[in-house]
Amino acid sequence: MILFAYDGEIAREELLSVIDEKLKERGEKPIGTIRYDERGAPVCEGHFVSITHTGAKIVIAVSATPVGIDLEKSDRASRVSDIQSWTAYEARRKLTREGIRLSDVREGLPREEARYFDIFPGYTLAVAGGERDCETVLLPKR
Repeated sequence: MILFAYDGEIAREELLSVIDEKLKERGEKPIGTIRYDERGAPVCEGHFVSITHTGAKIVIAVSATPVGIDLEKSDRASRVSDIQSWTAYEARRKLTREGIRLSDVREGLPREEARYFDIFPGYTLAVAGGERDCETVLLPKR
């Protein structure tokens, strides 16, 4: 699995083009066009993809197995465990394509398993599913 991270304003098509270049350099099939299913989940040929963004920060996971990711800004007012619970919950919902359930939010989030990555200082990135081997690629600003 590869986590492609970008910090800044960029058109989605341009970002996907940069990711395709990186995948081709590695001898892997490019993402090409991303479509969205009836629930709004990204779908492409040959890869599983999950996309998250917060402000100008965006992360796209490309994996050979189903994956879900979520990125949230961490602030001093929020407890780390609260941010991790939320990002794990949202990443798992993206993985399973179940969507966020208001009842879960009201009753307390179920405990979800996820891996956490520190790509951007002050932000929490949770990854559910995906391949165990993971590489992060920080894309240069355009």
